[in-house]
Order: sequence, then structure tokens, then C-alpha cells
Amino acid sequence: MYIHNDSFPGNHPFWYYLFSIVILFVVPIFLPIVYLKITQLPFVSTRIINPIPKPWDYVFGKRESYWIIVHFKDGKKIGGRYDTNSFASSYPAEEQIYIEEVWNIDKEGRFKDKVDRSKGVIISKSDVSAIEFFE
Repeated sequence: MYIHNDSFPGNHPFWYYLFSIVILFVVPIFLPIVYLKITQLPFVSTRIINPIPKPWDYVFGKRESYWIIVHFKDGKKIGGRYDTNSFASSYPAEEQIYIEEVWNIDKEGRFKDKVDRSKGVIISKSDVSAIEFFE
């Protein structure tokens, strides 16, 4: 309000344009960053509701690489590598996951070998009972 009074733009054009640029461009860039940093503080994060609606979005939104085992409702399992070219849909879309590397796993859940000539697999959450994540 102060910079938009009758005399400020005419008397101080440099400061008027500088403040206008800061208000229009700089603040909108840094305000969300500051908000995210504040909400990640332990004192604050325990007292506010997390804006991410589902754990699915939280885990896959980190864009980290994981070894994963997908447990299907019919008892079958698929192992794979969720990496930079993998993708998971997010809310409000139906949850689906694309795993770029498919691996054979043994009965104990250990990764044996990569499936030859596979370009990945798309899995719908409606078929999944659980997903295990490994480093």
C-alpha cells in the first residue's frame, strides 16, 4: 500500500519498480519454498495436517529409487526396480505404477535376475495388496 500512494512512484521511480518486481516475481517464488521448509520442522509437522492426501502420493512423490516387491491379491509377487524412468500416478487419478525393470524373485523374496527383453510393467493398485520397498 505504501508504494502505491500518490507521491511515491513519482518521487522514487527506481524503488517503486524494484519493490513491484520483488512483490510480483520474487515473493511468489520463495514463499512456497519457505512454507515447505517450515512445515518440515518437527515442531510444526506434528501440529498440522499433511497436505498430501495419500501415502501412495507421499512415497512416490519423493522420486527416489527403490527395489520393490509388489504383492498381488491372488498371492503372486513381482520384483522390480522403481527408478528415474518409472512412474506412479497420483491423486485424484486412479493409482497405477510403471516399473521400468522387472526382476524374477525366489520364494524367499530375493531378487534373482532381470527379466530379459522386458520394457517394464504397469500395475493397477486395484490388483495390489501391498508393496515392499528396499534400498
